[in-house]
Amino acid sequence: MFKPDLFSKSIPNWKKTNINKFEDFEILVKQIFGEIPVRQLNVKTSGSLEINSSNILISYETKKILVKKWKNQSTEKELMDVVNILLFLKEKNVLVAKPIKFKNNTYFLKTTSGIYTINDFIEGTYFSGEMEQLKNVALSIANLNNALLKLPLEKYPNYGPEYDYSKIKKIVDKTFNNRNNWKELFGENNTLLLKNNWNMIDRSLNYIKNINLNSVNKYPIHFDLHPHNILICDNGSIAFLDYDSIKTMNIGPAMSFAALKLCRQTVCISTLSKAKYISNLFVQELSKNLEGDKSWIDNIYGYAISEVLRRISIIFSLSFNDQKHWNKVLSIQVNHLIEAKMLFN
Repeated sequence: MFKPDLFSKSIPNWKKTNINKFEDFEILVKQIFGEIPVRQLNVKTSGSLEINSSNILISYETKKILVKKWKNQSTEKELMDVVNILLFLKEKNVLVAKPIKFKNNTYFLKTTSGIYTINDFIEGTYFSGEMEQLKNVALSIANLNNALLKLPLEKYPNYGPEYDYSKIKKIVDKTFNNRNNWKELFGENNTLLLKNNWNMIDRSLNYIKNINLNSVNKYPIHFDLHPHNILICDNGSIAFLDYDSIKTMNIGPAMSFAALKLCRQTVCISTLSKAKYISNLFVQELSKNLEGDKSWIDNIYGYAISEVLRRISIIFSLSFNDQKHWNKVLSIQVNHLIEAKMLFN
């Protein structure tokens, strides 16, 4: 447990790329910079671990622009929700990438192949797990959530994940009943992983059975604050990424999962004996600065594993539909169930 994983690398991976692979590149350049020679641009693509990551970094002289291509089914309203939240957070002095308008005076550009938005580029390294970073990140997350609590109701984003115990249990039971097909579904290594840990998955599922996972009070919150969605800037300030993960939902699972991901990163570069000390430090720093509902802290373990189980159930479900690209992180999520117990229970 608590070994470095895919999210433990702290240096962002930007790879220089051939612009010929982007069919909309010239359109984008004209709408961002105007009429300039394309050869003067430095173009890199994200080596992010996130599947379907399509961020492009375009540099021209001293200016750096981050281009994001959205899924074709994304609506203009969804994109403007993200833009409006970012503009609001900037006003509240939360460090996020400022949205920029294209030359057409809008915040998004529609082409035949997709929809694009552009933002200022924030330089920094990912959260590495250093103890001082952990304290500062806890304070920054509290500030982010305090700002989002003040978001006007008309700017609330779409609802985020729901935590339906019966749905999670149904897919977990289906997976167990198909255990003779695990090698085909998940591969040999994951089959061994599941065989060795199935009792623990079952116990974790039973633990969350009677927890109120869907509080009536739902607020805008970032529900995917893992180490690669947090940037530590040169001056020590902290920025947040992946803004479409800000949704209206129950604060408990989102905050508890963030605590799990960040505390386990710190334990990775510390010692196992400090796990409880590290989790207590993070939760105390978060609690004393966080406004609004804090009742979830009393069951941070239950909320954390509820989000882990939800993600495991998604991986199971995708594999049954022959979409096996997330199988590579199944071991990370299964290990999180054990790590959560060592940190919070």
